Amino acid sequence: MAYRMQDRINHAGSRFKVTNSETVTLSRDGESDVQVTASPIQMEAEDYTPDGSVTRVEYHDWVIDVADYAFASVLTEPTSGDTITRANGDVYRPVSFGGSSKFTVNEPIFKYTTSDRLRYRVHTILSTKG
Repeated sequence: MAYRMQDRINHAGSRFKVTNSETVTLSRDGESDVQVTASPIQMEAEDYTPDGSVTRVEYHDWVIDVADYAFASVLTEPTSGDTITRANGDVYRPVSFGGSSKFTVNEPIFKYTTSDRLRYRVHTILSTKG
């Protein structure tokens, strides 16, 4: 049984890559900017295009403390209009966890990482290369 669990962990680990935390800029409506510490998680997945063909997509999830996700000192949840910008100028925009699949209905753009709801996992794609 322990071997099966380790196999699952190894398989899951091969699908995404967690890197160290970094300082990023959160923006809302292009006006409010706040710098926070976030941990990026890079993943690759297959996604469906509008014509039904399959394409490889690279997603970037960002783990951010709920207490840091604030604009004008007001805590808020991530929204689809927000952007996350890395120091190198790469800009990410939130998308639903279901991707662009036509089968996705009302999928959120973020999830809580644990039951204590202290961190968001914001699902994004690279919007602009820096």
